[in-house]
Amino acid sequence: MRNIHGKLLFDNPQDIEILKNLTKRWSSACRYAYKRLIEGMNLNPLRKELMEKFGLNTRYSYSAILKAQALISNRKELGRSLRKVIFGEREII
Repeated sequence: MRNIHGKLLFDNPQDIEILKNLTKRWSSACRYAYKRLIEGMNLNPLRKELMEKFGLNTRYSYSAILKAQALISNRKELGRSLRKVIFGEREII
């Protein structure tokens, strides 16, 4: 995987707020999905719950679930605890 760093330029300051809001909701959905997957919740009900609770579309909610699943499998591979996980940072953008 390669990371590409860049800077987003916006003509309208409201677009920045929209992006920040979407990023916050998606990050919260990832954290929520992680906790529900550890509890044993199935994918379809979880996807629908993320869509309703966080106002995300199908693609974003499924992406949050995939990220949570990848984190779980990664932590299991490394033999780390599934309970102590830190999501996100203090500042998003």
